[in-house]
Amino acid sequence: MKEEGFLAALASDPDDDMTRLVYADWLEENGDPRSEYLRLLVSIDQLGDPGQAEVQRWIARLLEVQEPLDPAWIGLVNRKRISTAVLYRSQAIDDYWYYLRFSEDGIVLDRCSTSGPEEMWVKFAEGSDAQSSDLARGCYAISGPAISFSTTCVDGVVEYNGTVFEGVLTVAFHSHINGHRDILMYYPFGCDRADQGDEP
Repeated sequence: MKEEGFLAALASDPDDDMTRLVYADWLEENGDPRSEYLRLLVSIDQLGDPGQAEVQRWIARLLEVQEPLDPAWIGLVNRKRISTAVLYRSQAIDDYWYYLRFSEDGIVLDRCSTSGPEEMWVKFAEGSDAQSSDLARGCYAISGPAISFSTTCVDGVVEYNGTVFEGVLTVAFHSHINGHRDILMYYPFGCDRADQGDEP
């Protein structure tokens, strides 16, 4: 099979780890270092929870290995872990919800509000005003279960780094606006836990 065949197979079935491993063997036979990246992807998914120490080491190696690789190829061989069909909502902090909306073109919108998710759907749909102080935007990158992005609003920049596991987004954030650092868990709106306003 040629490389185009492996990529087409993964596009039609993103959960096909057997194809990833056969593709990795093919790359190794052809002296292509991308084989390690594919094997790491499979190992991380088979072990499961990204909170485990061994998985954390593999994720760190995955991010190291990906540095020289083509981002377009990384996007093709990764599973789709972030849904672009939902709002991600954090736990309430000081009566505010934190919302994220991801799009297919790699854009992420970030907003905090006292509004419920139904109203926020409307705000995100209308929210193209880059000058709004409560709307931040940026680009996201996914590699295996790891996700990273930074968002910018009129007040400054916030950086996010974390993982996606079983639909839940767990991120450490660093606000360059006020220096605040914290860890937040975001749940896709519509699942049971997302509807629990006081979930941790």
